[in-house]
Amino acid sequence: MLLFVLGYKNGIVLVAHQSAQYKLQLLISNKTQTKMNSITITYRLIKQFKTHNHIQLSDCGKYFNIRSSKEIKLKVCGSSIGIWLGPKKFLIKSKIKDNLETIPKYKTYKNDFLTNFL
Repeated sequence: MLLFVLGYKNGIVLVAHQSAQYKLQLLISNKTQTKMNSITITYRLIKQFKTHNHIQLSDCGKYFNIRSSKEIKLKVCGSSIGIWLGPKKFLIKSKIKDNLETIPKYKTYKNDFLTNFL
């Protein structure tokens, strides 16, 4: 007689016969076989914040954090509606347009080229 140990729970060892383990494996394998589908969505980013370059605005009006690749939603703080730029920086919706700039094609550095990279 061939017995198999299935696991240990609450101080009790779970043991099964060879035919019982085969039925258990069939049940587990049927539950774990799922078909995975994936969808990719592409947004065109057009503006960024002057002080927080990693937060950018798409052409459809959604805000994204480029570092974490997550969408930033409008939040309520007190009675004001806006977005959180950082853990302590909240920007209300009416002031957002003043703090936006178009995303530059090239990143510019200060005058001395060597001091920026050394």
